[in-house]
Amino acid sequence: MPCYTISTIEIDAGKLQTDLALAALAAMSLRPYTAQNTQQDPTIYHSQGTYNPQTGVATWRGIDRTADLKRAYSAEIIKSQAQRFGWNLKQDERTGKYVMQKR
Repeated sequence: MPCYTISTIEIDAGKLQTDLALAALAAMSLRPYTAQNTQQDPTIYHSQGTYNPQTGVATWRGIDRTADLKRAYSAEIIKSQAQRFGWNLKQDERTGKYVMQKR
């Protein structure tokens, strides 16, 4: 395949909450953004493709990063729940795992 070819992959990523999906894509350094009118176009655009929260379809240019998106989304869920319940959340620098402590 020539180097200038762009392959597109369309994957069912499941339905994710829009605000957490935006945070997960930002954590992946993909510079996500939405259209001005999210009622008509709820699609989240980013530097490597799109994600539609209504259908749960993620489209990637190049390699499939759906597993990375799900991993980053899970981390955002942990962060949001820790904030919601007032827990201290620390990430282990060696393993990357999160440790929560109730206050």
